[in-house]
Amino acid sequence: MCTPHRPIRRQRGAALLMLLSVLALGAATVIVHQWDSRRSERQRAANTQRLLRQASEALMGYAMTHGRLPRPAISATDGHQNPNPCNSESACTGILPWVTLGVSGLDSWGRTLRYSVTPAFANGPPEVGVSVATKTIQGRDSSGALYFIDGQERCHTGADCVPVLVYSEGKNRSAGGDAADEAQNLATSQHYILRAASAEEDAPGGAFDDMIVWLPLKEYFRRMSAAGRLL
Repeated sequence: MCTPHRPIRRQRGAALLMLLSVLALGAATVIVHQWDSRRSERQRAANTQRLLRQASEALMGYAMTHGRLPRPAISATDGHQNPNPCNSESACTGILPWVTLGVSGLDSWGRTLRYSVTPAFANGPPEVGVSVATKTIQGRDSSGALYFIDGQERCHTGADCVPVLVYSEGKNRSAGGDAADEAQNLATSQHYILRAASAEEDAPGGAFDDMIVWLPLKEYFRRMSAAGRLL
């Protein structure tokens, strides 16, 4: 009479259960790791936004004290503002002068914060009705078409364009064709793009995670007037 193979079947069943347990534990570990990674990136993004707001307030404070906005930093390793006047849009675009402002010069990913200021606002007290802010901020609508968030097609004395901005290149710095909007921000000295973060390379404008903070012109003039710094 043959002996049933129940012990062997039980062993196989136990081994299968153990394998399933190991796989489930591995899947859970991956999920937890991904969740922690996403939470960490959200925290970095939130912290970078806080650093940008601090920089914006420091810029306003500097202008109210000195009568003008600071010029870009001397270099990525020297955070003092350039001692020479910046008489063009490109010369007035570069690295945030973090030492001069007394703020952090890096975002949460360790990259230098970028900076662009209108020449007329960096070289002397602004004049209402004379000094023209020259920066613009554009977004993209649901169809991918660009529209103005602040500023307009042509900046002039009657247009509310932007006098100054500071921005982070985000986690995924890219200047390639798959991130055209990010490449635009790196290349321009006047016309910037700000939209929702996206990892989709085939989205209009490509993948994007830049963050920008700026001083609206009316708010800038209001606070400068209160400080007695307008001509």
